[in-house]
Amino acid sequence: MTYELITARNLSEGLQVPFIYVNDIMGGLFIKLLLLMVWSLVTFGLYFNQKKAIGFGDFPMAVAVAGIVTTVFTVLLKLIPGLVDTVSFAVVLIVTLLSVIWFFISRG
Repeated sequence: MTYELITARNLSEGLQVPFIYVNDIMGGLFIKLLLLMVWSLVTFGLYFNQKKAIGFGDFPMAVAVAGIVTTVFTVLLKLIPGLVDTVSFAVVLIVTLLSVIWFFISRG
């Protein structure tokens, strides 16, 4: 099976074209991994930064904030046609909702 070459795309259309190309040849896995990376970096960055600053970390808070940041990032990427599919968008929204619920439950 041969892959479409990047030269087949019109790269003068904008910066989003290489991202759409990579996402297309990877079968949508690129965006899923990118969203997972954003969520992981924000989660563990917040948690370990808080742990270093005050001695303990609030993991439910870090997960909730990372979910919200990832949701905003996904909404922005969803504006580009063909980049984020509906299933990935729904999964990000569900994870965000569950993480915010976990954060509020852990407060009580």
